[in-house]
Amino acid sequence: MTWFFYNFSIFIFKWSFKLASLFSSKLKKRERGLSNQKQVLGSEVDDKHKIFIHCASLGEYEMIVPLANKLLKELNNLSITFTFFSPSGYENAQILPKCKKLYLPFDTKGDVEKFLSIYKPDVFIFVKYEFWFSLLHSLLKSNTPYLFLNCSHQTNSFLFSISAFQKLIQNTSLISCTNRITAQLFNNLGCKNLIIHKDFRYLKAAENAKENFELPRELNSLIKTKVVVCGSTWEKDESFIKFISQNTSDISWIIAPHDVSQKRIKTLQNNFTDHVLWSKISDYTNQKFIIIDTIGILKHLYRIADLSIIGGGFSKGIHNIIEASISAKPIMFGPNYKRDNEAKILIKNRKAYCVKTHRQGLSIFKQLMANQKNQIQSDTFEALELEIDKIIVQIKTDLKK
Repeated sequence: MTWFFYNFSIFIFKWSFKLASLFSSKLKKRERGLSNQKQVLGSEVDDKHKIFIHCASLGEYEMIVPLANKLLKELNNLSITFTFFSPSGYENAQILPKCKKLYLPFDTKGDVEKFLSIYKPDVFIFVKYEFWFSLLHSLLKSNTPYLFLNCSHQTNSFLFSISAFQKLIQNTSLISCTNRITAQLFNNLGCKNLIIHKDFRYLKAAENAKENFELPRELNSLIKTKVVVCGSTWEKDESFIKFISQNTSDISWIIAPHDVSQKRIKTLQNNFTDHVLWSKISDYTNQKFIIIDTIGILKHLYRIADLSIIGGGFSKGIHNIIEASISAKPIMFGPNYKRDNEAKILIKNRKAYCVKTHRQGLSIFKQLMANQKNQIQSDTFEALELEIDKIIVQIKTDLKK
């Protein structure tokens, strides 16, 4: 009965999604990609170990890249395929050389069994929050090892209380957790092979910080000014940013919205009139605001910030705070951060500051910008590297099964 209701709910979701795709160009991209998706891996991987890594979207892909790179270096006879649900992840992920990418089908029994019969993975890895129970059931039946990596759960899903689903989680070969709360949750479910480590995003952010990046020559004057980088912002965050900018001076602002659609960029242009778009940076003449209208540049801009403001805190929840933390400069965000364990740690260590109101935020902002000793000690990641080595040992063991 459990499986009947689960598959029925996924079936309803699947066809609701298909109906919605008739009216959404973004959803239509996934439908078209699934329809055109044949056996794209090719015969060249037939004699290789095949690892599939599922990433819900772009953020999950980027956090798993350091692990994938180490696997490729240590295992010669290896093929890695990244799977995605989100069109934005599928289209924007810059897939590692010699790796492949696919859309993962909906989690119905028929769809996942067809998928596995075509591609025949040797090991399946799920990143962060991904629990596809029909897929897990099929993997378990075929004796295909699976792992859950970089998990960060503050509370159990009600699905975890269902015995059939608990069994699937208990039979994983490894669960890696970013905090002790998550590890305890899985331990209570009967999972034994658990490890705790810092979030994988720290390693990826550290790699990004080491990449060669040169500011366009038009922006050389920014080096002489105070710079605030605002990352992954939404409208309510931008209201806060506008209030701060109107009550301060001699600051250059870089605003990177979470959504870079034409509509959102146009709204930003109307709200911050003294601006230049990143795509037209050759027109820069010391405008107060630089609006980022492209994807992929924000991770490099944090390194020139004197202070960063992370978006989402005044709406549904803050976005990735880790890239900004690598810059070793103070961070601010709105009050909705409780689900982000890394934000809690940074606040505790006085590396980040939560603001509840605009006026409180202005006071904190002025204090931080006036302090010339805002350089914060950067973290090191040797312990995380060691934990990743343990994960690779487990994957190598699973490939021998």
